[in-house]
Amino acid sequence: MGAQTRLATHADQDGSWLPVTAILAVVVVVLGTFNSTFLSMVSTWARSDSFIHGFVVFPIVVWLLMQRRTALAGIAPRVSWAGLAWVLLFAAAWYFGSAVRADVIAQAAMMLVIPSAVLAIFGPDCLRVAAYPLFFAMFAVPAGEILLPAMMDITASGAVALLQLSGVPVFHDSWLISIPEGHFQVAEACSGIRYLIACLATTVLFAWQFFDSMKKRFLFIAFSAVFTVLANVTRAYIIILLARWSDMRIAVGVDHFIYGWFLFSVLLVVVFVVGLRYADPPRLAPAAGAMPVFGDKLRQSPRSHGLTAAVVMGLLGGAAALESSAVRDAGDDESVDLPARFAGWRLTGLVAPPVWLKLGSRFETRHVRYDGDHPFQLHLLRSRPGGPDIRVLREYLDAKSVTLVADDLVAAHGTRNAFRQMRLQSGSDRWLIGYWFTLDGRQIANPVNAKIMESVTILAGAHRTPALVAVVLDDGDADGSEEAMRQLVAAVMAELSG
Repeated sequence: MGAQTRLATHADQDGSWLPVTAILAVVVVVLGTFNSTFLSMVSTWARSDSFIHGFVVFPIVVWLLMQRRTALAGIAPRVSWAGLAWVLLFAAAWYFGSAVRADVIAQAAMMLVIPSAVLAIFGPDCLRVAAYPLFFAMFAVPAGEILLPAMMDITASGAVALLQLSGVPVFHDSWLISIPEGHFQVAEACSGIRYLIACLATTVLFAWQFFDSMKKRFLFIAFSAVFTVLANVTRAYIIILLARWSDMRIAVGVDHFIYGWFLFSVLLVVVFVVGLRYADPPRLAPAAGAMPVFGDKLRQSPRSHGLTAAVVMGLLGGAAALESSAVRDAGDDESVDLPARFAGWRLTGLVAPPVWLKLGSRFETRHVRYDGDHPFQLHLLRSRPGGPDIRVLREYLDAKSVTLVADDLVAAHGTRNAFRQMRLQSGSDRWLIGYWFTLDGRQIANPVNAKIMESVTILAGAHRTPALVAVVLDDGDADGSEEAMRQLVAAVMAELSG
């Protein structure tokens, strides 16, 4: 009897590793097939402090799967045709995201292919047990930059409100905060986005390990997110106060970031203390000794699982081949004709690239000047074939030479069209910049909408890429310049639409 028990236990230990190995094989195949997208994720982890946590996501996924290996071994795998449909859907989403160089869409679609493939090859019961580790892997996607403007607004407004409550004289101009002792800019690094993303990844891991009910998990995650945002507002407020009390001698250099990470460490301690206060009792481990059935069932129907795996690999390989062909054939870019005269303005010639713009050789550019009632410069930017994506203009600023004061969505004068309006400052120089995307005669403020329209051109059989148009005015009089910009942008949009 003892020998039989030892044999059963040994078989369980061997069999429990098979489903984990099979799932990890799916992960490797997907990441290997879409290797360019995976490498773009790794590149972002390496260069961005906001997403450096991506390096530990996959080791955590492996650890979470190992925790569930006994439960996975007791599941009878079965083929799911619905899983194949999901694989096809997300492979198509990856193709379009990659073809239009929308990295976040391509990366998210790639990661969602993984649970879809597990569902297709091994069935819903297997996915149910492995769902949390596989969906936790979504934290590897460097997403969240779309929240930057909102986070910067909250940080600036919240810090100003606390300063006013403290009796500190303060002037607030969007992301620029001025007190008698000096000026402070709420830059992207000060927005708190890196703390929010890192805290969410950590608290999601904590919630699923220490809470049983979905309600408690989501309440804890929501509490952590709100607490992180409020803590970042407090951090900005404290830094400004320290600078004020020290006559701008501390909290204005590298110590600024040291205080930030110290506060983040304190933040995590507080969040974990609260979480442990309401944690559920430890769950009992499942009884050992149950014979694994995962491997036996696979051996009973190898043809169906093997055929399904081959179909999955075929769908992924087909999407990768189509994307490679689309990249080779790309180049039917949006052609933008600039008129010599329009609505009272006259093209007077080329100008040098603006000092605040940092593009290098990655983009095709045109820089011209128009004279009229309000002389302005017009800059056209477009990615070179196979080059990087064109996104919001603030991502290409030379941060060393200019201060970004604001980047807002504004309605063009007398039209329903919108554009983004950015204000820059460098010493005594100030610029007002209106920018948007143009594609097939349509003017688009939102880069996501521009990507959707680019996808439509792919479906139509002629891939066309949007160009970014930027109108620049010297911002001597803020109120007068903003009204002039709204009228000017409306005129330029009308001309480009014609």
